[in-house]
Amino acid sequence: MVPTANVAPIVAAAAARARRKLIAAFDEADAYAPERAIAYQPGRRLERRYAESLRTFGAMHTGDDGKSWIERDRLRQHTARRRRRALGIVGAAVAATGAILGFSHL
Repeated sequence: MVPTANVAPIVAAAAARARRKLIAAFDEADAYAPERAIAYQPGRRLERRYAESLRTFGAMHTGDDGKSWIERDRLRQHTARRRRRALGIVGAAVAATGAILGFSHL
């Protein structure tokens, strides 16, 4: 059995790779406007989840022809929001660890 602490960095790396792959596809085609939309079908589950997250946020759009494009400003906002949430989680974990360690020294 693999300890959970060893799995988290692997999952984080896989998610980052999926984000880079999706963004690279749109970068290569300069698909940042409806007229530059591409036929993009995410392959792996993490790519599909990231694409769905972008769609839900309003950063990725799909036209009637099935081709997709990304709004750069909304992508930046989505990325900033994701980073803020991650920092909040890390901060809460550090605070909780500090509190536990602090209480154990009483």
